[in-house]
Amino acid sequence: MASTADVLAASEDANATVITAIRRAGGLLGEVLATVVNFANPDAVLLGGALAGAEAFVAAARGALYERCLPLATRRLRIDTVLGGVDAGLLGAGSLALESVLDEALRGESR
Repeated sequence: MASTADVLAASEDANATVITAIRRAGGLLGEVLATVVNFANPDAVLLGGALAGAEAFVAAARGALYERCLPLATRRLRIDTVLGGVDAGLLGAGSLALESVLDEALRGESR
């Protein structure tokens, strides 16, 4: 498979090998995120990127988080996918840059 799009297409076609690999990847991500959730106790975990479009990936990550996190850490934890899809990182970076420029402009006006 040449791209993530090919992987997602194969998962939609119910390719068992691909779905197993996607579940494994989601589970591994969930294991890593569980450490962060237990330590930082965030309000939300938002999954982004191309694989976040695969329900098997998101379900496996969510399952690993609930399995490995303390109940107190997951009681109000929101686990979801980002709205920006594959471009979420780019949109977030642009938003931060714009916010920084506007903050600087407002500081300049208040002087």
